Amino acid sequence: MTSRAIGVVLGVALFAVNAFAQSGWTTKTVTFSFPDSIRAVSGTDFKNRLAVGKHGLIYRTSNNGYTWTNQSGGTTADLFGVTFADSAVCVAVGDSGVILRSTDGGRVWTAR
Repeated sequence: MTSRAIGVVLGVALFAVNAFAQSGWTTKTVTFSFPDSIRAVSGTDFKNRLAVGKHGLIYRTSNNGYTWTNQSGGTTADLFGVTFADSAVCVAVGDSGVILRSTDGGRVWTAR
C-alpha cells in the first residue's frame, strides 16, 4: 500500500488516513462502526470512496473516510464489487447478475 492510500481493516472498522500537512505526512486514525458485511471498496481519488456488501449495502465517503453515508441501491442482493469509470460514473455488481450504475459519484443508483 502506498503512503497516500487508505488502509481499511474490515471487521475491526479502523481507518488509517494519511493527510498531507505543511511539515510533511501525518497519520490520523478514524474509528467508524463499519459493518463486517462489506465485500469491496473502491475510489476515484484519495477522498472519494465507495464500499459495497451484503444485502445491497452501499456506503459512500467524500471526505477521506472521516464520515460514511449509507446510499440506497434499490436492491437487497449481495454486492461483491464496485469500480469507478471516472469521478462520476461508477458500477456495482452482485449476486444473481445485479448491476447497479451511478452517474453522480455513487449518490443515486439505477439497476441495469
